[in-house]
Amino acid sequence: MPNDLRTELYVNAPSAASEDARYYEEYARPETARMLRVLGLEIAFTRAEADTLTWSDAAGREHAALDLLGGHGACLLGHNHPELVAEARRMLDEQAPVHAQLSLRPGAGRLARVLSDQVRDWTGEECVVTLCGSGAEAIEAAIQLAELDRATRLREILAEFSARSHAIRRRVREGTCRIPEGFYEVLAAHCHAPGIRDLDDALFHWNRTVLAAFDRRPVFLALEGSFHGRTCGAVQLTHDPEYRRPFLGLGFPVVFLPPGDAPALRRSLEEQSFEYPEIDISLGDELELRTRTFSNIAALFVEPVQAEGGVWPLDPLYAAVIRQCADRVRFPVVADEIQSGLGRTGEFLASRAVGLKPDYVVFAGALGGGLAKIAALAVARRRYVPEFGRLHASLFSEDEPSCRIALKAVEIVTRDGGAVMEQCREKGARFLERLRQLRDKWPTVLRDVRGLGLLVGVEFHPQPKTSSRLLYTLSKQELLGHVIAGWLLHEAAIRVGRTLSHPFTLRLEPSAFVAPADLERFVEALDRLCEILKKANMYELVKHMVGLATPGARGRVLDFSQIRLLAEAPRFAKRVAFLGHFASPEHMALWEPSLYLMPRERLEEFFRKTCRVLDPACCDQFLVRSQTGEAVAVQFIGLSVTADNLAESMRARDLEWIQEKIESAVRLAKENGCTVVGLGGHTARITNQCRTVREGGVALTSGASLTAAMGVQALLEESRLAGIDLAQARLAAVGAAGNLAGTWAMILAESVPDVVLVGRPGSEDRLRRVASEICFEAYKAIRTAPAGTHAGVAGAIQGTKTIARTPARRAAQAVAAPWLPVDAVTTTHGPEAPGSDTAGLRASSVASAPRHLNAPS
Repeated sequence: MPNDLRTELYVNAPSAASEDARYYEEYARPETARMLRVLGLEIAFTRAEADTLTWSDAAGREHAALDLLGGHGACLLGHNHPELVAEARRMLDEQAPVHAQLSLRPGAGRLARVLSDQVRDWTGEECVVTLCGSGAEAIEAAIQLAELDRATRLREILAEFSARSHAIRRRVREGTCRIPEGFYEVLAAHCHAPGIRDLDDALFHWNRTVLAAFDRRPVFLALEGSFHGRTCGAVQLTHDPEYRRPFLGLGFPVVFLPPGDAPALRRSLEEQSFEYPEIDISLGDELELRTRTFSNIAALFVEPVQAEGGVWPLDPLYAAVIRQCADRVRFPVVADEIQSGLGRTGEFLASRAVGLKPDYVVFAGALGGGLAKIAALAVARRRYVPEFGRLHASLFSEDEPSCRIALKAVEIVTRDGGAVMEQCREKGARFLERLRQLRDKWPTVLRDVRGLGLLVGVEFHPQPKTSSRLLYTLSKQELLGHVIAGWLLHEAAIRVGRTLSHPFTLRLEPSAFVAPADLERFVEALDRLCEILKKANMYELVKHMVGLATPGARGRVLDFSQIRLLAEAPRFAKRVAFLGHFASPEHMALWEPSLYLMPRERLEEFFRKTCRVLDPACCDQFLVRSQTGEAVAVQFIGLSVTADNLAESMRARDLEWIQEKIESAVRLAKENGCTVVGLGGHTARITNQCRTVREGGVALTSGASLTAAMGVQALLEESRLAGIDLAQARLAAVGAAGNLAGTWAMILAESVPDVVLVGRPGSEDRLRRVASEICFEAYKAIRTAPAGTHAGVAGAIQGTKTIARTPARRAAQAVAAPWLPVDAVTTTHGPEAPGSDTAGLRASSVASAPRHLNAPS
């Protein structure tokens, strides 16, 4: 093993968490902080400038990272842009009002006008702008306004029906309108009424039918892969079930459409439309019945570029279909530009880049220049409902500091003929070209590269066929993207992140001013990362997690990709599984060969960090054939823990997480088609020999159970071969206080009448318990089977006065309160003792021929 690899030390280790950072884990986001610690991302940054984030290590040394995550798009102008900082300082010096509700807000007015002008430049429509505190809040505002718009249209229809009803009554009463023959019958059929007698009856059933038709919840449309936020309403529009499913009961109906699928969109429009009857007066002055159609769709939400969904730009042809459908059915199109707006894609609106003309536009992220928390909903004036301005409000919206910072940010983006947007367009095009070259170089590692401007996604292939068990596990658990982000931070000092809803895609959102050399630096780091993944060298990928990173290293990457792949068992074979864990950290190298490069103490740290995160995985499988030719596929499912990890948790009585891992392992075995699962190592002990496993539908056994069965079978076979008559034999169970010997004694006591239990000093209580169980089972056999049919201990004690006088109530308490005489347990020493320094309990003193109990009943 190369010495230089053994002695690597990570000089850039982050400093020990400050007290405030520890508070973040304890009081703010416990699960997130723990995951960051496992992945080596528990860094508390102390300074930010342009595309650089800085932190200090334990020795107080400063380290810098290139930030390509960019605040999830908020830092389009970089961290702490000097003009924005100057604007903020100026407002503080001027003591600009922050909270001046119920007054005119000059900054809010100017910002609304500027945003309206930018949207009108593309859509041709003037907008009314509602300012909010966050992107999710702006999405909530869009939901509310869309429903208010739909409800307003319904109220207008109902008001028109009411006016028409009065007009019809008046015209019929005046004789200027007649009711054609059969009209009531046709209307009754439409309204599902038993019969209509006169005009009042007709108008009543008509109004009731229309009201019933309109009494339904609104339906919203969104695209598969969408991410619109995690607040109560916004999460309903977020496609990922992980975020949406827990809150479905709080929401409204949403139909998710496959992006680019125009027929699916048209089908959805038909499904969400309903018909209702309309009565009117024809040109011939008679009542006529018509059928009208109303769409129950409140709005369609769409991201011009799905950022969290994997960085997918909208297809321009599909964008045109969306606009056509919306115009025909009269629902608004909401463009979520939270991450793509303000020039990041090369246009002020990404909607313009993909050819989508929306009715609503949601801004956030870059609108605050990376300094202010501000968002905006711009709505075409023709779609705006004036009542909304009174109904929707937010305490922190329209504050002067945020509005003036946002105005300055928009000014920087749009001045000089949109120079900032041009930089995004040109740098993004070159960056995508270089990344695509890398994709062509590593086609089995990089699946795709896509994006618009400086909103770029790099998608990795999942690794179901890799030779690395650890890489397979990280891939299956969708943790690979996070580990890659940790590697890039520690090995290349580059900060990125995976998209929330597309776990194999890295999202890159640098500032518009990022240096081309820094983008090339990322390409070079990604090149080395692809080599590591291609060669399945997990040591190189995860060593940063235990402080062994070598920043900037470009040495040779050892190749572990030729290690034997997991064998595939024939489909027709019966399947069983064995569940276990690592005996010691070094044994992980048998599972993941590249980790032999990691020193033992670092392997122990790796286990401590990851044991609660990594799910059980199939470590190996092989085919076993019997002499009859029958085949069984055996799968070994491993928990990523060591015996020491489990022992520590058992001592601390911290077993819940281990129980969950065992349940997960049994579930995995079932999913793999296994009908029997054996629990080995500490897993059997933790689950009380499988008794506490809740997962059903599969047979469970333990190593001890298997050993006990095989031991009994072997004893019976050896007795047969030796000519021993078990009915006349005496059995000594050495170590009967333990699971195996105790189990053997209980099973063989059904055949052997004389049993001696042998254990260490101090095991008397356990020996009494085993003896009680033996006697209790014998007692049950005596009570449930005819006399003369018993063998073993039951046959030996069936005629005793003790058994005859023992009531069933007392016998049933045998396990909890042993009913053997106290003197049945004796401590023996010397040459006559069955074992050195052992305590012996001879069950024959009760169960075979004790003189003081053996008198016939």
